[in-house]
Amino acid sequence: MRRSRESFFSLPALVLMGALIALALYLLFPRQAVFENPDYLETPDALSIAYLEVLLRSDSDNIPLRLSLARALGTTGQLERADQVMAPLMAQQTVPEEAFAYYLELQAQRLFAIPEGPRREARKDQLFADAQALVRQSYEPERILELLRPASSWLSQPRYLTLLQGVEDRMTSPGQRLQLAREIARLEEAQSRPGMAAATLRPYIDTVRPEARDEFIDNIIRLELAGGNPKAALALFKQKLPDTRMSEPALTEGIRLARLAGSASDEATWIRQRADRHPGNTAYQRELLTFQLAAGNLKAALNTIRRLQKTPDRLTREDQQTIAQVLEWNGLPQEALPVWVSLYRQTGSAQAFQRSVDLARGLFQWDTLRMLLTEGARQKRLQPDGYITLADALVGSGRFDDAREWLTDGRSRFPRSDTLRERLLTLLVNLRDFPAAIELLENEPRLSDADRIQLASLYWRTRQPERALALLDFEPQDRQLAETVQIMRMDLASSLGRTDILERDYESLLARSDTELTPNLKERLLNLAALFEDYPRALSLSERLFLETGEPRFLAAIAEYQLALGQWQELEQTLERWQAEVPTARNNPRYWSLRALIHQRNDEVLAANDAYRAAWELAPDDENLMISWAWLQLANAEQFADTLQALLARIGDTPSPAAYPVLAYGYSALGQPRRALNWFRQGMDTRSDDIEWLLATARLLDQTGAPGTATDLRQKAAKRLQEDPSTRSSRSSRFAVYSEEGLLKLAWQTLATFPRSGEGDDPDQRGLRETLAYFASNQGDTLVAEALLPAPDGRNAAVRQRIGQTLRSAPENREQQTGRYVRQLDRLNSPMTAEQQRVTMQDTVNLHQTFNRAIQVGSRWQNLGNFTVQRSGITGQFSEDEFRWKLSASTLKASDSGRLISTPGRSSETSFEVDRRSGNSAWSLSVSQLPRYQQDDLAISAAFDQQWSDRIAFGAGYHFQERTPDSAEAWWLTRRDRAYASASYTPFSRLNLNAQLEQLTVNSMENDQLADGYGLDLNATYTIFRNDPAWIISAGYRNQQLSLAETLPSSTLAALDQPLDTASLLTEEYERIGLGTRWFHGSPHALYRSTPSPRAFLGLDAGYVLSTSTAEIGVEVGLGWRVLGDDELALSGRWSSEGLDGNGRTEFNLTYTIYPGR
Repeated sequence: MRRSRESFFSLPALVLMGALIALALYLLFPRQAVFENPDYLETPDALSIAYLEVLLRSDSDNIPLRLSLARALGTTGQLERADQVMAPLMAQQTVPEEAFAYYLELQAQRLFAIPEGPRREARKDQLFADAQALVRQSYEPERILELLRPASSWLSQPRYLTLLQGVEDRMTSPGQRLQLAREIARLEEAQSRPGMAAATLRPYIDTVRPEARDEFIDNIIRLELAGGNPKAALALFKQKLPDTRMSEPALTEGIRLARLAGSASDEATWIRQRADRHPGNTAYQRELLTFQLAAGNLKAALNTIRRLQKTPDRLTREDQQTIAQVLEWNGLPQEALPVWVSLYRQTGSAQAFQRSVDLARGLFQWDTLRMLLTEGARQKRLQPDGYITLADALVGSGRFDDAREWLTDGRSRFPRSDTLRERLLTLLVNLRDFPAAIELLENEPRLSDADRIQLASLYWRTRQPERALALLDFEPQDRQLAETVQIMRMDLASSLGRTDILERDYESLLARSDTELTPNLKERLLNLAALFEDYPRALSLSERLFLETGEPRFLAAIAEYQLALGQWQELEQTLERWQAEVPTARNNPRYWSLRALIHQRNDEVLAANDAYRAAWELAPDDENLMISWAWLQLANAEQFADTLQALLARIGDTPSPAAYPVLAYGYSALGQPRRALNWFRQGMDTRSDDIEWLLATARLLDQTGAPGTATDLRQKAAKRLQEDPSTRSSRSSRFAVYSEEGLLKLAWQTLATFPRSGEGDDPDQRGLRETLAYFASNQGDTLVAEALLPAPDGRNAAVRQRIGQTLRSAPENREQQTGRYVRQLDRLNSPMTAEQQRVTMQDTVNLHQTFNRAIQVGSRWQNLGNFTVQRSGITGQFSEDEFRWKLSASTLKASDSGRLISTPGRSSETSFEVDRRSGNSAWSLSVSQLPRYQQDDLAISAAFDQQWSDRIAFGAGYHFQERTPDSAEAWWLTRRDRAYASASYTPFSRLNLNAQLEQLTVNSMENDQLADGYGLDLNATYTIFRNDPAWIISAGYRNQQLSLAETLPSSTLAALDQPLDTASLLTEEYERIGLGTRWFHGSPHALYRSTPSPRAFLGLDAGYVLSTSTAEIGVEVGLGWRVLGDDELALSGRWSSEGLDGNGRTEFNLTYTIYPGR
């Protein structure tokens, strides 16, 4: 029998247990919904990921399931697979928020896993595109901002700002828009654009809660100040606190903002309010006082100092000085005096002492004045000027001895004080103690030029002219002192009869240019010219002095010198001018005597006699006038026999030796030989060598029965003629004596010494020539007679006919013109008179315009602000007739990169220029190849100038793609188009006024417009000296206004090492006024010969830049000299403390120039 096996479980138990296990497995196995929960798999494994993939394949549209798989893959580092799982979701038009949030997180993880390089930048670009897609989703704006916020850590600020701005329009509530504005402003400020940040926040001021509004406005004010817009900051401050009753901190802040914004009215209002609320606050009152004084409000300043005077223990030295000054300026010197005195006693201030003294003197408070000065002297506190003031006070009260004593005491304390010595010397001279004054100067170890002049004057006053003249044998460097010395020396030389010194000074004055002569020296020169009978020079000087001064005495002098030179027609014109311009001319006896001479010259005897009578009625005791009148009547003795007799009798009452000739010849003409002989004999003592006098006396001796004595006088005259045959009159007399005495040999000798050629209208010379010609003809020598005759003018046509006519030479050919040009270039280095120098230089310059040829090599170092550019090259210039061509080639090398991303490489620059001058117009055209930053460019310019009249000129021009000088970076990265029009006016030869208006456009290298605007130049130039050296002074005004683009184009930014705005490269506003002066002799570096070598210039310039409120100075100096021949080596330098961009500018130039073609 089979044995049954034993079992642990029965079948029903097993079935029940299986059912329970199956139920447990069912309950415990994760369902699909579990995997859809994103929080279920915190640490997924491969099995979970595989199960999720199986589930997703069975339900591909299940978004939660897909997100769970992507998170699991991302958690396990399978970023690429996670990205692939998310791709279908991201391809949908509307992406679930949770999906987009995880997608951005996933992309950020992928970005951080990529090392720096192009792939990382490409991933950033993709992330930016994904973020842009997020902005386009229809999520709530707050949710979009929440999702975008992590992107700020991996996106650039400009891109993140772009995303935020894209969300701005979708913000509906004010709170949302304010929140976004704060974020945008934060980013803009981080980008160094505080001004834009302020503009972003400004529209939301009213939406901020009242309790937070002040803080919000303060933040905008801070941004406006950081953005350089203090005016907007001030306006916000005033909007924040419209009530005039502000707190003290608010007033302080308002004052600060008003000062930054340049709002003087607001600053003044708040400073006054603060000071009024705190009248005892010295600092506030001091600030108010400073502002009131700057505004010129002296009345208000007086009220302020009254407050300060109530707190004397808090006042500084400067406060007391200001109080005293304000009192003075308000016409209260009585109150100012004790303040000054107190200040002087406390501090010993020189200014306080001087003001105390001046006020005490002006208020006649002599006790105070003497107290101050005496106290200072006794305490040994007085400086030299104090002793001088004390002496003046004592002199004012008549205490001369005390003044002398204190000045002597001061001299003992300050023996080297020139001012004390000068005051003591002045006192001694005023006291007429000349010996003491001379002793004072003679004891000086060294005399200045002024001291020597003073000592010479004292010698002259004490009747020691020889010592004075000897002391003046020097030439001071100072022009005024030199003039004083020369005038004193001439006066002393005149009084001592030292014509040698006068002649030397005359030559010295003649050697000076007209600009070096003062009116006083010109008059002295005129007197010396008359003294030495240099009548042409005297006439020229008289005409110049009359034009300069208009004084009638110079017009009278013109007439005198025209008379001396025999310029009768000009003399008559001068008298007409005299009568027309000087109403009192007809009351001048000399006017009538000159009229008489003209009438006499024109054979108008009666008119001449009437003129002499009119003159005599004005000056009846003038002997010279009566002598001239007597000579007129003597020439017409028969007509004026009665009046001549009376006139000679009046002259003979008390005659001077000058009257002997007219008395002698007059009585002889009246048929009274014995009375005539009496006057001839009286004149023999002084006229024994006068040949005419001897011959006239001989004739009278013949008439009175003494022929032997007459023959003796003729022999004496002949001997005198042989000893001195120099003058024309002696030649005439000699010939008359020889002819009369029958001495033919001596007569022919006279002919031999007479010139055979020459023209002349002098009637005396013409008559003598005809007499000698007649004599030669009578002796049978017609050739000599013909040679002696003057040039035919109708009077001797019967004897001689014109033989030829002077023909004008033919015009110079090119070869002759070249020869003359070379000769005159050599002459410019030779000594010549000033007039010769001027004429030669003018002609040479005219020739030079057609022979201007030059070759120049050199280097130029130009500081552009942030770095220096060296330009080395060669330039050639050639001129022919009206045209000039110039070609240049050079290399450029930058010393540094400045704010460029790299230093510009070595580059080449070429240019070609042609211009033409024709008549009063000129035009020029140039084409240049300019190297820019990493590329080359073409620049073109054209200009035209027209001299419309002698005083007015116009010009216009256009420069296309020239360099921009505003900054070093703009010089390389931009190009400027400039059109201009100019006008010039020359009211007189030394003054030129010029104005130029420019239209400016600045573009990038890709022709993006960066700026446009205008420029204005106004200049005035005055020439003080024209040459040796020339000296000009000038005043100028420059205004440049540009409207700048907000940002630089990307191509320009790419060339910079840091992001910059347009204002960092270009100057938006530039306004400057300035004064300058320049001394120069020629033009170093010029491609033409301006003046003889050496050539040099020195220029100084000072200005004030109104746009930046800064002072600016500049200096330039240059020198060029001849080296081997027709060449020049030149160097120059220029420095300016501030350019258009605010940086200094320096330039150095070295050239060597050859002038070929000689």
